[in-house]
Amino acid sequence: SSGLGRASTASPDGMSGCAARSAAGSELDVRTTDSTVVADGGVAEEALDDEDEGRAEAPGAGHSETAVATAAAAAGAAGAGSIDAQTRDAQAPLRPKKKAVITFNASHSDYEAVAAVAEARGWRVVKDADKAASCNVHWIDDGTIPDWFKKTEPWMRVNHFPGMNNALARKTRLARNMARMQRLFTKAYQFLPPTWVLPDDIADLERRFGPDPAESKLIYIVKPDHLCQGKGIFLTTELQRMKNAAAEMRMKNESAVVQRYI
Repeated sequence: SSGLGRASTASPDGMSGCAARSAAGSELDVRTTDSTVVADGGVAEEALDDEDEGRAEAPGAGHSETAVATAAAAAGAAGAGSIDAQTRDAQAPLRPKKKAVITFNASHSDYEAVAAVAEARGWRVVKDADKAASCNVHWIDDGTIPDWFKKTEPWMRVNHFPGMNNALARKTRLARNMARMQRLFTKAYQFLPPTWVLPDDIADLERRFGPDPAESKLIYIVKPDHLCQGKGIFLTTELQRMKNAAAEMRMKNESAVVQRYI
C-alpha cells in the first residue's frame, strides 16, 4: 500500500508478523494474519511478501531497471550539454544595438542655425515638407503651426505648445491677456507698464498725451506684433509718428504693441 511501509518477521507459531508505518512516520496499529495486513480503520491490504514474490516473477523486470538507468544517464548528458551551450552564449560578446536616427523637420524653419544645431546633435535634417510628416521633431517658424498640430503623433515633438500662438506668442495677444490679469489682480500685476495695441487703441493713446499732444516727455516703444530680433521696433516721443504707424498697420491688416519705455 502507498500509505504503509514493510517490516516482516516469522513468529514461532508459523504466522508472519508485520510492523507498518505511515509515510509521515506515525505508528499504525497493525493486526497480523496469514495472508493480509489489516491496518487500523479496517482497510485490508495484500501481504507485502506476496507483492515481492509477484515482482520477482514478473518477466523483464531487470531489463526495465537497466533501461531506466540508461535513460537517466542520457538525460544527464543532454542536460550537461545544454548547460555548456548556455555558458558559451553568456560568455559570447554582445553585439551593439543599432542606434536609431532622430529625424528633424526643418521644412518650415526660417533659420539655418536651427538646422545646424540639429545636425550637430547627429539628427537627420529633412527640408522637404512632403517627406517631413513622419519626423520625430518639427520646428515651425511660420503660420502652419495649427496644421502641424493636427498631424502630430504622441511620439513627436513640436517647438510650440497648443494655444501658445493665440495667447502668448504674439505680442498683441499677450498684451490683451496681461491687461485682463491686471484688472483681476491689480496689486500682483503692478509691474506692467501702460500698454496699448495699435491700431485699435490709438484714440486712448492720444488722450494719454493730454491737451498738447505734439510731443511727450515720456518715451514710448513700438513693437510689431509678429516680428522678432528687433525688426520694426522704434522709440519715440511723438504722437504723430505713432498715428502714422497705426494708419499704415490698418491698411496692411497688421498690429503692434505700444508701451511706455522704462
